[in-house]
Amino acid sequence: MKSIDAKEFYIRLNVLQKRAGITNKELAEMLDLKTLQIIQNWKYQERIPSTEQLVKMCNIFNVSMDYLCFGIGPDTAAAPVDKDKVMMEAYLRIGNLIQAEIAKSTTRKIEEHELF
Repeated sequence: MKSIDAKEFYIRLNVLQKRAGITNKELAEMLDLKTLQIIQNWKYQERIPSTEQLVKMCNIFNVSMDYLCFGIGPDTAAAPVDKDKVMMEAYLRIGNLIQAEIAKSTTRKIEEHELF
């Protein structure tokens, strides 16, 4: 099995981001990353993205996994990326997570008051 060349991966990622007009901050939000440091770790070859992160990036940039990871196959990134749609999907996921946490917290408070 071929391994990902971290330096080449980051170069491809950087090109895809520039074409799509997506900053590191925006990409971090789209990938649900906790910090921008994670992307910096990719840049300096300290780490590579998880499989889940790679799949999300393929969807965001409309490229194949082979292209993103290894530079193999057609670069289909020429197709426009609907940045607003991707961002809206990320915000909706965040909103759903917040709603779920509020519901859990409310349920716990109700249970605490009902159980003497």
